[in-house]
Amino acid sequence: MLFLYTLWDRHLPSCLLPPAMGLSWKIKTFNTMDLLNLSLGIFLGLMTFLFILRIVLTWYPKAEGNRFPFNLVILPTEPLLSPIRKLVPPIGGVDISPIIWVGICTFLREILVGQQGILTLAHRV
Repeated sequence: MLFLYTLWDRHLPSCLLPPAMGLSWKIKTFNTMDLLNLSLGIFLGLMTFLFILRIVLTWYPKAEGNRFPFNLVILPTEPLLSPIRKLVPPIGGVDISPIIWVGICTFLREILVGQQGILTLAHRV
């Protein structure tokens, strides 16, 4: 079990009170559902961001994919993009597979960990 210690006060924000005026420590525990919800949300958000960067990289065809800043974006996304490229060919010379994956990641994030997501609602029950 993971513990997170937070500064807590019953009446006023902690930034307005000196430490001697009733501040106490409150322990917030995270169970496995909290950690799954948090890690899945971060992972899907990061993948969405990487696919958006991949869309930007398609505007620069001379960018070398094996060089340092570009391989941080290309290596994690290429295994997911190549099967989509086989199913959906480029339209007018434009590769739309990163756009498809941005939609998939955004949809999964909203369905699983959004405000009305499956994992969020399952945790509340």
